[in-house]
Amino acid sequence: MTLLETVTVGSGGTTSLSITDIPQTGKDLWIIISGRMGSSYVGQNYIRFNSNDYANNYGEIGISGGNSNSVGVAYDEVDSDLRTGYLPAALATANHFGVQTIYIPNYTGSEVALSIQTGSGDQTAYQYQSFTQGYYSNGPVTAFNFVQGTLQEHTTVSAYITTDDS
Repeated sequence: MTLLETVTVGSGGTTSLSITDIPQTGKDLWIIISGRMGSSYVGQNYIRFNSNDYANNYGEIGISGGNSNSVGVAYDEVDSDLRTGYLPAALATANHFGVQTIYIPNYTGSEVALSIQTGSGDQTAYQYQSFTQGYYSNGPVTAFNFVQGTLQEHTTVSAYITTDDS
């Protein structure tokens, strides 16, 4: 794996975080997030590709669920972005960060499949897990942007590519 870039959110958080100029020399793209959201309980994050493409070029099917106090949710939709799952937020255990892994094989294709896994368990009642399978039909992926919600200070987003040599 080759690290392309890591972005760390600064003081005050941010409502938009982008990584652009993804080289088209790789085979697979990995996006790894360690983060917290700015909402009270848990916060759902969404991703868009290629200069914030907000057309209905995204499809997803998935399931998410939480601890014994919450209900699991299944979803199947075509939309203008992809949900990446819930991250811990303000009422979660202090300094606890959730993890999201987004895997996009053959990201240089015109229609790309992807897989998203999120875990946000902590020591409070706000524990969530989600799995999403999806596609983006306006590839190749050259950039991505997280939208909706506030990513909190110290959240990190890293992008990696794999090649036949790595």
